Amino acid sequence: MMTPVSTALKTLMRRFRQREDGTVLTEFVIVLPLLIWAWAALFGYWDAYSASNRMQKATLNVADALSRSAGAVDAPTLNGMKAFFDFMNRTGDPSQLRFTNIQWTDTDNSYKVLWSYSPGGQMSPLTDADLVTMQAQIPDLVDLETLLIVESKVEYRAPLTASSIGGLLYGLGDRNLSEFVATRPRFMLNVCFSGVPCS
Repeated sequence: MMTPVSTALKTLMRRFRQREDGTVLTEFVIVLPLLIWAWAALFGYWDAYSASNRMQKATLNVADALSRSAGAVDAPTLNGMKAFFDFMNRTGDPSQLRFTNIQWTDTDNSYKVLWSYSPGGQMSPLTDADLVTMQAQIPDLVDLETLLIVESKVEYRAPLTASSIGGLLYGLGDRNLSEFVATRPRFMLNVCFSGVPCS
């Protein structure tokens, strides 16, 4: 024999099973974590590529400005180019630059560093031994031709830390971005550094 309470409970359960007006909310609650994860992942990757693109353009502009030098450059000029790089990069993340002038000699069959400078001494000067490991990145030169190399490094700080939601990893996390640009002097055969013999 059914009691009035059990009958009322069965009736309520039957009505609850047949109603569909809460399904949209239920589906939304199930899908919401996936939407948040996708948004965070897309934002993290977009920001990293944007930072990489800004750094690449800033490095190319600094290298172009250096290649257009019509005389010897000095430390204040290169420090100003570092400030220009930071202005163009506009992330506020710590950055480093190294300017190097190299020359190819057929007699030695090798590259030779004429001068290398990093504003604030943030990066060690490039040496002839370093050029051997970088040879794949350096274009071929004719005898006594010079080449300017600008290297940049930026410590990218991700806006969202790399973590996971439900085991799904999103975001790239902090990383070091680097760029290498080699360009020939435009108006002179060699861009000299003041105080260093220009050969």
